[in-house]
Amino acid sequence: MSEHIYNPKQYRSPQRIWDEIQRRYLDQWVTTSTFEMWLNDGRKITIPIGFEYDKASIPRPAWWYLSRDDKHILIAALVHDYLYTDQRIGGKWITRKEADQIFYELIRQAGMRFTKAKLAYMAVRLGGWRYFNKTAHAIGNTHYIEV
Repeated sequence: MSEHIYNPKQYRSPQRIWDEIQRRYLDQWVTTSTFEMWLNDGRKITIPIGFEYDKASIPRPAWWYLSRDDKHILIAALVHDYLYTDQRIGGKWITRKEADQIFYELIRQAGMRFTKAKLAYMAVRLGGWRYFNKTAHAIGNTHYIEV
């Protein structure tokens, strides 16, 4: 398993987004600090302040098994959502499979047990293609054909 390096003190809890018009909190969060992570191959992922994401996109019926606030998935969900949105590491395009593999490695590194981590990985492999491909097509990532 790969070791990805980040400073846990650097990551502050995200802030939930308040919708002033609807006068309620949205199911969206925003980063309140820059987050940096180094992959073991030397590439660096930098997530800027103000990046909006939805934590882990886990269907509500599955929350009893895997919570969106599970300590093993918080960092992985942030990085995965960012990779699905930007689709680049170090200015170079990545594939959806690469983003999903980084997600899996992060949840395992955080201590999630193998069976639960494999289930989470399979879920992103099965369900993530729509968002990734739609975004890839819009931003010019030629890897959007990969399913």
